Amino acid sequence: MNFPDGSVKAIADPAGMSGSPIWLQQGDELKCAGNNRDKNFTSHKVQVRMQQLEHSINRYLTELDRADRDPTIVLPDRVARLKEKISKIKEQMRGLGEIEAHLQSSQERQVSFTDPDARSMATSRLGSAVVGYNVQTAVDAKHHLIVAHEVTNAVTDRGQLAAMAMAAKEATAHPSLIVLADRGYFEGYQILECEQAGIATMVPKALTSGGKFEGRFDKRDFIYDKERDEYRCPAGQKAIRRFTTVEDGKTLNKYWSSSCPGCHLKEQCTPAPYRRISRWEHEDVLEVVQARLDGAPAASRLRQSIHVLAYAFQAPDIMQALVDAKNRGVEVRVVVDKKRNRGKTSRKAMDFVTRHGVELRTNDHFHIHHDKTIIVDGHTVQTGSFNFAPSAETLNSENVVVIRGLPEVSSQYMAHWQSRWKLGKPYPAQP
Repeated sequence: MNFPDGSVKAIADPAGMSGSPIWLQQGDELKCAGNNRDKNFTSHKVQVRMQQLEHSINRYLTELDRADRDPTIVLPDRVARLKEKISKIKEQMRGLGEIEAHLQSSQERQVSFTDPDARSMATSRLGSAVVGYNVQTAVDAKHHLIVAHEVTNAVTDRGQLAAMAMAAKEATAHPSLIVLADRGYFEGYQILECEQAGIATMVPKALTSGGKFEGRFDKRDFIYDKERDEYRCPAGQKAIRRFTTVEDGKTLNKYWSSSCPGCHLKEQCTPAPYRRISRWEHEDVLEVVQARLDGAPAASRLRQSIHVLAYAFQAPDIMQALVDAKNRGVEVRVVVDKKRNRGKTSRKAMDFVTRHGVELRTNDHFHIHHDKTIIVDGHTVQTGSFNFAPSAETLNSENVVVIRGLPEVSSQYMAHWQSRWKLGKPYPAQP
């Protein structure tokens, strides 16, 4: 679930949306003056840099070997410079070795030399990071007053939900606070802590499995029977508890059905011999949270419409976000370039979103339909060079521009979208 500015919102009455909501603002990155990424190290960064330096040394040593075999090939001044470079690189490698030893002995994942407490954090711009702090803020949405804030060097928001929710509750003295958060805050123990403190949470689970995008069943298609302690799979078979294990500090029960190998729905379920279902020992708390989300459409429909113009249409995470929005009751409509999206990956993406109710049209009216725009609720616009494909996320140099608070601009983008929608041809939903 994504909200404007990625906010976390605490709402007194989600069904009726009454009372004065509290927004726990998603962590903003506070950059430290003078502390850049060149002065920040992780074990991975040290290893990559060491490999680069070793490669450089090997090149220089190869050139020195050539000079030893035939002094006329490499001039004496060049030999002296090569030896000096090798000496400096070895000094750098010794320094990196000391950094790696510090990381291992301190069990820290990062070390920063300008400000030891600062950490490298991802920003909203893809592929970029800033060395600084994570600033969390709770804001009274009605009066626009900050009621609580916290500065931390945690690099994500996953561990911030409970502390900020409790700070908001203490500051507002609200007897029955309900916290509505985006997926970035989903963490089982954080939610459990809030529930045990009397703070009801509404945090959608992060969907990390690619099975649903591939057209296979996900965990929500398996129904848990609390009395029998077993799951009912989409084929109607029983998945019984087999064993209990601990993963990442969580006690998990594992379930599967003996009927999996011969099941007629196996291709829609799993490529493995058996479909294993994991259940956390406090899963019932997460099920209450999901039921609360499902029962509060007024709280979850904070966005009413998403209109997309796309050239490439392939990125699984973007497809999943569009489907999630559609499932929350948001109107989602997409226009894509027809010629660019004839390949298998694009068709799979288009089949996935249309199968889940997203309206999609293809446009071949122009040489290429090169638009890359998302319009939210008719007034927030994202545009730029960024294609909706994995290559844009991981390989390319791209830019993204987000426009807010300029209705005269967003209305022109919306008119442009409507003109392309009229020119498009409906893409048939695939079973």
